[in-house]
Amino acid sequence: MRSVEHLIEQHHLAQESKTSLALKITFEQYQDDFSISEKELGEAVLLDVGAGAGEFVQYLKKTLGNDHAYGVDFNISTPSPNHPYLTHGDIQALPYGDNLFDITLSRNVLHGIFLSSPAASTERALSELMRITKNGGQVLYAIKSPEAIKKAILKDIQGEETREELLKRLRIGVETEALYLQHLQTLGNMISVVFRGSRKIVKIHKRTVQ
Repeated sequence: MRSVEHLIEQHHLAQESKTSLALKITFEQYQDDFSISEKELGEAVLLDVGAGAGEFVQYLKKTLGNDHAYGVDFNISTPSPNHPYLTHGDIQALPYGDNLFDITLSRNVLHGIFLSSPAASTERALSELMRITKNGGQVLYAIKSPEAIKKAILKDIQGEETREELLKRLRIGVETEALYLQHLQTLGNMISVVFRGSRKIVKIHKRTVQ
């Protein structure tokens, strides 16, 4: 008959295995969008904006040994002693100084800004991502493509007035994003926009200041 201690140990091992699997799944979802080399992910000073519970950052720390990976999310009320690298923050007013991160990334956040906020909020969010990223660093974000969002609105929203308002906000948000990216390009930043299925992935290489 197995001892109580053995059963407890088996339970802990099973829980650790579930946690490791959840972290790996989240990591693979991020990599489907961003495809960053593991070497870079293991060494870069990195911020995940809209980190949720911080699974991606935890994976970088536990598996890739990155001690300089952090996460920020609007829904984190207070920092946890177990996860001091996660903090509360709004993408439109990030609680960090200028030029801090080699890589600033955000997944599934900005399309929510398109639909819920005025056009100025989209520009503020993008400018904040740029502000906290080092010269020569990268800003990466992935969202649902405008076409995918439009299809979801037409399918799921019943009220015609609400539907038309959301479509209008989406159009303005997308136009504001495009104008801001064009502005960044005129300043010497390199911009890449890729559509992959229902996903839109934007990569900005922030220019190096001489």
